[in-house]
Amino acid sequence: MELKNTLKLRILKNAKAEELAEIGEISQEAFLRFGDYRDFISDLASDEDGVFTAMLIDVDRIAGFILVGFMNTKTGGLIADILAIALKPDYRYMGLGEELMSWAMDLVNTIHKTRNILYARLTVAPDNEPAVKLFRKFGFEFDGSDIGVYSTGVPAAYMKKLFLP
Repeated sequence: MELKNTLKLRILKNAKAEELAEIGEISQEAFLRFGDYRDFISDLASDEDGVFTAMLIDVDRIAGFILVGFMNTKTGGLIADILAIALKPDYRYMGLGEELMSWAMDLVNTIHKTRNILYARLTVAPDNEPAVKLFRKFGFEFDGSDIGVYSTGVPAAYMKKLFLP
C-alpha cells in the first residue's frame, strides 16, 4: 500500500500505554459529537485477540487508525465489523481514510477466503457525508435498519456490504 509523505501503516501489536492513550485522544476529538469514546475505543484497540487495529504513523505520532472486529453468527458465518475509523484533523481530506479502509477490506477479504463472512458492517451518522461517501466507495450501503441514536442524540444507522459465499 503506497502511503503519502512520511506516513507508514503499522498493525498494533503489544500496544504501549502511550499508543492506546493517543488512540483515545484521537477518538475523543473525532467522535465528540457522538459521545465520550476515549476509553471505549482505546479499550477496544487493546483487545488484540478480538480486534485488529491498523495505525497510520507520521514519524513518531499516530495520524489515524481503524479497528476491525469479527463476530460469529448462529449459522456459523462471520460478521466483520468496522468498529472505528478516525484521523487527526491535520490528516483529513487527504485520501488517508481510503488507505485505512483499503487495509480493513483487504483483511476482511483475506479472512473471507477461509471463513464465510456474511457481511461487513459499520455504524455511521447518516448526516456525516464525508464518511458515508468513503464507505460507499467500498461497497457499503444503508441497510434500512434503524439502530437508534448515539448517546448525544445524533441518529445512528448501519451500513453493510454483503459477501458472496
